[in-house]
Amino acid sequence: MMRPGADRSSSGARIGRAGFSRASGWAFVLVLLLLGLAVAPASGAGSASLKRETSTAVKVTAVAGGLFHVLAVTSTGAVFAWGWNIVGQLGDGSTNGSDVPVKVRLPGGGAKVTAVAAGSEHNLAVTSTGAVLAWGYNADGELGDGTKTISDVPVKVKLPPGTKVTAIAAGGFLYGVGGITAGPDHSLAVTSTGAVLAWGYNADGELGDGSRTNSDVPMKVKLHAGMKVTAVAAGDLHSLAVTSTRAVLAWGGNNFGQLGDGSYEESDVPVQVNVP
Repeated sequence: MMRPGADRSSSGARIGRAGFSRASGWAFVLVLLLLGLAVAPASGAGSASLKRETSTAVKVTAVAGGLFHVLAVTSTGAVFAWGWNIVGQLGDGSTNGSDVPVKVRLPGGGAKVTAVAAGSEHNLAVTSTGAVLAWGYNADGELGDGTKTISDVPVKVKLPPGTKVTAIAAGGFLYGVGGITAGPDHSLAVTSTGAVLAWGYNADGELGDGSRTNSDVPMKVKLHAGMKVTAVAAGDLHSLAVTSTRAVLAWGGNNFGQLGDGSYEESDVPVQVNVP
């Protein structure tokens, strides 16, 4: 393996000089010419090969990045992951990190994923049926499966009966001394009716349900009557939502003014951002 920063071109040149002398190189070319062999490929041969490669290549439609890991959704609804895997965030049934994409072990039944979200050390995926899968870190209930058990393969989030999810977001923050360590995470989901569900860590009110209690199952965010949400985002200790009227809501931690409501007070229910 080449050292970081090594000069690949000079390394290649050294290998070339070691393998062939200048005389033997010219002799080799002369033999090819005498045999009547074409050094360049026949017209169209290269493009045909490229077409064959691209026709079978994986096509990615969506990506997400966590603390030290990455997710990718393919056009066939599969999910690949790579990077750090200390708590199963690659979802391949192991805790071995990988510097190349590995296939996430989706549950049977033909589940096809349409979108993914990555928290610090946990992940979410929406399927074509509106279900939500989760895997990785789960000490605060961020997988939403009714447990606090870490999972190195996707598990099904316990959504309320009849719920179909259209969008997801995963948050999380870092803590540690002398190094980077992932902290508690939380998860958000928008339903087909415009409601918002949240689960996981909630010490700062990031679940928006009016409490400061962690939850290992989805809780309904307290929106005003008639309000419908179309998109969500999750920060370290706060959450955001866009409504159908293009207003922005925020809730959770606010020590740096991240709720945008003109205060530094955290809120366990959504407040409206003072957008100009």
